[in-house]
Amino acid sequence: MLQQRGTITPRAPITSRPRKSTTVRSILLIAAELGLLAAAQFAGGTPWTVVAAVALVLQAAAGLTPLGLARMALAFAWLGLFQLTENRELFFCFSMTLAVHLAVQWDSRRWRLGSAAGGLIVAVFLGFRIAQQATLKVLAVEAAVAAVILVVSLLAHQLITRQLHCQGPVTASVEPRPRCFLATTAIVLLASIAAYAGLAL
Repeated sequence: MLQQRGTITPRAPITSRPRKSTTVRSILLIAAELGLLAAAQFAGGTPWTVVAAVALVLQAAAGLTPLGLARMALAFAWLGLFQLTENRELFFCFSMTLAVHLAVQWDSRRWRLGSAAGGLIVAVFLGFRIAQQATLKVLAVEAAVAAVILVVSLLAHQLITRQLHCQGPVTASVEPRPRCFLATTAIVLLASIAAYAGLAL
């Protein structure tokens, strides 16, 4: 008597998952980037726009996320204040907020990358200050304050993220845990305030 062999159920054809939501998300993130650039150009001018553009490129390289762009948007509060007060010194606060944000963003991968990302924003800022014919004394003070803020921010980020176990690769599709995001945002905010306080030096 022949034994009946088990029948094999044919597999359903493999189809790619719909990526409509991913596409919409990408479009919205790109639109947000363009909106920030437009705001920088309209309210600040070329120096603000170039610093913002470099920051957005570095942010995109680290991974575009809504939370990342939201934290970048904190810098644009200084742009709004500049429109109200016409105080051009606020360009320093704007640049340092972006510099520290990117430093801690890239520091999640490696501290040297964080230092390089933040340092690049500072270098672009100082380049414009040189073009604006700032004195050597002013440039030296701005560079020193920027360096101190970056170093302290990176050290604080290393300490806090270790305590909260936030280390891990940064990708475009992974958002940080809420407490890690809040802690890093607090570092950026404190650095931004320190930059404003540094204007008095």
